Amino acid sequence: MRRRPRILLIEDNVNSGVQIYNDLVRVGQTSWLNSESEFEKYWHLVEAEPPDVVVLDVMMAWAHPSKEKTPIPPGGVPNLYTAGIRCAQKIVKSEKTRNVKIVFYTLVPEEDVREPLKELLEKRPDMIYLQKPFDIGSVVGKVVQLIPDDAPVVH
Repeated sequence: MRRRPRILLIEDNVNSGVQIYNDLVRVGQTSWLNSESEFEKYWHLVEAEPPDVVVLDVMMAWAHPSKEKTPIPPGGVPNLYTAGIRCAQKIVKSEKTRNVKIVFYTLVPEEDVREPLKELLEKRPDMIYLQKPFDIGSVVGKVVQLIPDDAPVVH
């Protein structure tokens, strides 16, 4: 029996996140991280069990307000307009996760982030970039297309 595909959603907007998450859980085992700092915090788990597909926004917050203070990284809070790109770069650079499929969805026009995307697209021309507004079903449809046919079998 095949295992359910693993999907990682990285989205800081609760409204968008809930909609996409609810649709993604129908097609795979889905985890949701809500900021770049959460991605950094749980990176070791992402590497330990890489998802089949990562779905993420380009623009997101470094951290969400919480009782636990999230430390600001050295050099200050990173640019929110490229937070998703930084997460994707880390995925692509890691030996353990470099083959994970990536789907960006965002309000940011692709031409506005062409330069930061350039290196990623050179390494991963199969990356998908969807600009909002779109039908949530189109994101899920792209994810389903990217799920590998040779996903490991569960015994």
